[in-house]
Amino acid sequence: MKKTGLKLLAVLPALLWYGVIWRLSAQTVTQSRGLSRRVLTFLLSHISPAYGAAEPEVQTAAVKAFTFYIRKSAHLSCYCFLSILLFSLLALWIKSIPRRCGVVLALCLSLAALDEYHQLFVPGRGGQLRDVFIDLSGSALALALCLLILGLWRTRRGNPLPALLMAGAACACAGLSFLLPQSLAGKVLGLSVRLAPIGTQVLSACLLVLAAGLAMLALVPLMGQRCRGMQRAD
Repeated sequence: MKKTGLKLLAVLPALLWYGVIWRLSAQTVTQSRGLSRRVLTFLLSHISPAYGAAEPEVQTAAVKAFTFYIRKSAHLSCYCFLSILLFSLLALWIKSIPRRCGVVLALCLSLAALDEYHQLFVPGRGGQLRDVFIDLSGSALALALCLLILGLWRTRRGNPLPALLMAGAACACAGLSFLLPQSLAGKVLGLSVRLAPIGTQVLSACLLVLAAGLAMLALVPLMGQRCRGMQRAD
């Protein structure tokens, strides 16, 4: 009885997070766009010196240009985190990792479709099949991350070299992005010439975050090796 209660309690994080997603989808189009612009303004002011130094009309244009990306990134990240919660939760019932991944993907697909259907009844909003695929991509990304962590954890020698090499490559790309001609960076991101400096700095910041994440993954095999050593000592 106690184990059943604990399992039911373990469902709460995933339920609460989906509740957050549902609440965000219940916002009207005006509320949703306003929230996106406030978040984007905050991020740009902290990661892009060029944005802070730009004229007000350029800042406004930058916010408008990046609003689409921040909204789709929100879709991706929300379902990425939801999938990590579900993957951890279902370990209580499903031990087979391939089967667990399949169930997580099916659940996220169903929940994403339900969420888009829900938006059909919200003023100014609409359900989009594209957003369902973006949500599903976030779920797949989360599962790939979980499988990578599990693979590194189970590595016998705890070799962090692959993750360190990936982190180094991401750092190198972040550094090189500062050296790219701003016109080229603007074309890659689909931005006008006056927004290219801001786009370059945003791209560099994203790559640095990626590098930091990969560097943290490099510690996973070392932690696994240490835990196994402690278990053998006991």
